[in-house]
Amino acid sequence: MLKQQIASLISVTTIIAGLTSCAKPNYAQEVRPQNGKMIQQGFEPLPCAIQFSYSKNCLIWYWESLPQTNQSASLIFKVFRANSFDGSPVHVELLSSPQVIMEMPNMSYCSSPRIAEKLDTGTYRVKNLIFTMPGEWQLRISVPSLTTVIDEAKILWNAN
Repeated sequence: MLKQQIASLISVTTIIAGLTSCAKPNYAQEVRPQNGKMIQQGFEPLPCAIQFSYSKNCLIWYWESLPQTNQSASLIFKVFRANSFDGSPVHVELLSSPQVIMEMPNMSYCSSPRIAEKLDTGTYRVKNLIFTMPGEWQLRISVPSLTTVIDEAKILWNAN
């Protein structure tokens, strides 16, 4: 009787082991070549709508506090380059503290530079941007050296 119970137990254990060992493993999403390029599921390279003039680094930005006429606004911007392997964003450290200059090209108006605060690698904040009147503005983000501007990107903004 004991031999029968042991044999039954071995049979059940073998069946369970056989069923579970044949299960398809659940791996991370696959990366497969397509037209000579690697495609990773769920990955989209960031667009580079605004580029710095010399380095060709990319700039993305958003308002931390939305500007209103004669009230202080705060702008966050990030600087990155495309990874040469897969196009994913790589944050870039600027060579010096960036400055933001506000200009109204149609009015020949230009503000004094505002120094951006570094929040993280490639991420900056500039505060106290005041749009003194409605109209088209240009925000010039400059990377200065001791004597000149070594890189620059421009954001266009219509203040209404």
